[in-house]
Amino acid sequence: MTPDRGSETAAERPIRRLLVRYGRSGSVAWFGTVHDLQVARGAEVVVLTALGEWPGIVLRSDSPAAASSHGPSLSGELLRRLNDSDLGRSEEASRRSLELAERARREASELTVVDAEVSLCGRYGVVWFAGRGGPALGPAAVRLADALGLERVQWLTLESPTLPGDVAGPADPIAAAEPKKEPAPEPGPAPEPGPAQLALAALRAREPAELGRAARRAREPLGMLGAYVQKLRGRSGAETTPTAASSERRWMIRMRATAGGVTFGQLAQLAQLAQRFGDGSLRLTMRQGLQMHGVVPGNADALLRAIEALAMTTRGSCGNAFRNVTCCPHPPQSPAAVAARQLATTITQQWLPRAEWLSWTLDADDAAAGDPTAEELPAEEWRRLELDTAYPAGYLPHKWKVGVATAEDNCIDVLSNDVGLIVHRASPGQVPLVDCYVGGSLAYRPAETGSMAMLAEPLGRVALTDVGAVLRGLTQVHRQASTAGSRHWRRLKYLVRRMGTRELAERIEQTIARPRLLTPIPDEQQTGEARGSGEARGSGRERGDREVASIRNWPAHPPWTRGLDGEWTRTVGVVGGRIRLGGNEAGEAWLRLCQFGRAVRIGPRHTLVIEGIRSDQRDAVDALIAGPLAEAAEQESWGDESGGGESGGGESGSGESGGGESGERAGSASEKVETAPRMLACVALPTCPLAVAEAERTLGEWRRGLEPVVEEAALFASRSRRQRPTAAVSGCSNGCSHPLTSTVGIIAEGPRQFRVFAGGNGRSLGVSLGTVSGPEELAERVRIAADAFLRESRENEEFIDWWNRCRNQER
Repeated sequence: MTPDRGSETAAERPIRRLLVRYGRSGSVAWFGTVHDLQVARGAEVVVLTALGEWPGIVLRSDSPAAASSHGPSLSGELLRRLNDSDLGRSEEASRRSLELAERARREASELTVVDAEVSLCGRYGVVWFAGRGGPALGPAAVRLADALGLERVQWLTLESPTLPGDVAGPADPIAAAEPKKEPAPEPGPAPEPGPAQLALAALRAREPAELGRAARRAREPLGMLGAYVQKLRGRSGAETTPTAASSERRWMIRMRATAGGVTFGQLAQLAQLAQRFGDGSLRLTMRQGLQMHGVVPGNADALLRAIEALAMTTRGSCGNAFRNVTCCPHPPQSPAAVAARQLATTITQQWLPRAEWLSWTLDADDAAAGDPTAEELPAEEWRRLELDTAYPAGYLPHKWKVGVATAEDNCIDVLSNDVGLIVHRASPGQVPLVDCYVGGSLAYRPAETGSMAMLAEPLGRVALTDVGAVLRGLTQVHRQASTAGSRHWRRLKYLVRRMGTRELAERIEQTIARPRLLTPIPDEQQTGEARGSGEARGSGRERGDREVASIRNWPAHPPWTRGLDGEWTRTVGVVGGRIRLGGNEAGEAWLRLCQFGRAVRIGPRHTLVIEGIRSDQRDAVDALIAGPLAEAAEQESWGDESGGGESGGGESGSGESGGGESGERAGSASEKVETAPRMLACVALPTCPLAVAEAERTLGEWRRGLEPVVEEAALFASRSRRQRPTAAVSGCSNGCSHPLTSTVGIIAEGPRQFRVFAGGNGRSLGVSLGTVSGPEELAERVRIAADAFLRESRENEEFIDWWNRCRNQER
């Protein structure tokens, strides 16, 4: 007879094993417990390490049977669930952490002190710094401990000793600093190579001339691992001739982060990996992920293992899979925003190609815990939402980009996705409704008839708990009815255009045996008449554009916003999307900037969103941005289309979030637009193998070309002449920087041929103004269109409306 659990002694119970993210810097490590604690993913707990007690969140839980086989490889003990007393102590520890960081900077001025932590028990301190220390740090630690009344202070470098070429476990600097009690294991047989090693080894075995073809043949396994081959090209774009398969090629490694969620610890250690394995920089993507460029093939295996050791993943970042799921990175301000964040997290978890490590960090559980207005769904309702946990054979015919927004916030440009999900508010206790849009894609081929860019079209409305069923049915229909031929024509938009959304909805319902699951979206929340459907180029085709009146256009977030908990969030633009952490004054300033908040997220338009900033820290944050980061960061200051920003707007904006006047812009309509347009660019030449021209490296030239007509360009977005225009440059017609949904979009269709688009936004695509040969001709092209608009438009008529009216009259 098996004894019940209550009669077991501690020695008889198997050690349960849990992966926990803990501390301000987001360290990740395994913890064991023999207590009768019933904890699941997302539970807030207290853990014990050699450096004291820390609050944390459970990321993953192993069964007792699986955990018992891991023996003594745990980094500490899980003590209990977080209680009210712990929360009070956590606030005090956070206050002392800031004091410790400031004192540490004075004690070691020659180092870059990035962050500091004081344990929950208030006895231990940890100081994080970039670079390598020396013997003087020991006495400094003693002085810091005495000054703050701590038993011990330890200096820890971000150049963690757990990130060598052979990474075997979580990259946890605190756990790595603990003394190893177990003897070194006897050397055993080499582990079986995984898919990453096999795929990369197959490429290395090719002759140089065969390398490109080998990469194409291995696209699926490499794509699922988030790895792309980069071409080495000069400024002219001419490809160099490789002399060795492993030394003349480089890799781009892409990491995913649902809703842009990363911890400060992850971001800082990725910066170290970029300096060691890549070109020293991290690039923010438009899909809220991260890319590392310039990785030598021989280092790719070690880098992939190091990324997995950070509890992050590259799986599904490329290839024919669900790409990184985008969602508003700002703290949720309503129950609908909480539901949207959790929906994005659930889709990621269930449709991620299988891997040991998943990106659980900063998911919806954190958001709901900090939002007193959140009406969480019952657990059984969320279980109904879960999707199939494995892809059917063959994955998808093409990549799927999925975005989740709310009716109040479309900062992610939701209709540009293959699948766009818009969550609506619900009454307390009711399941939210979700509008499903399908077929969005901003890519087209200039020379091919029938190739087009289009915004997603309405599929239907479902309950939030039925979204999983719709996605299952849609993947099956896409697989069954996808167009044969080259990969370009297998994109979901071509199926939508050929089949129509009504027939597609019926096919989905038949496939999953759920008749009348999808109901029509009410007419008042969409307009059936296409907007901005000018020619895309080359063939006279029309891009199926659609305005959705129920969602706000981006951008919807001013630089400073205040959350429901009273803390502030700062949005900072990153010029070109490329950021270097550490190594120079600007890089060290980026690290210090991120340290001010309790969480960091990647925004959807090359921004960093730092949340959890106290009111008394705002001046210091702005000073840092205006000082060392002035050239690398843009002061985000744009008009909020529905007045949802702070009163008065502007950079210092001291008002509360939501203080603007509904339907009107704060301030005088005669105020002039800022002279520096908000500009985005894709990587393009010489890195991207698909590009035909430069974009990121010529971003400054395009900005200077647009500055003389910035007020004229603002007319394409609004007649108020106040909204700051956005501009985007793309090195090819794939449009990765979203030029077709920017106020001014520039797309390279050839080495010296750039098509200019105007009037795009999150609800309609821009219209073609013709082509230019370079930045020097941009101003004249914009001025001609703006002058014609001012002469011929009607009162309060927007640019897109005027353009369509004139085109219809010509017909």
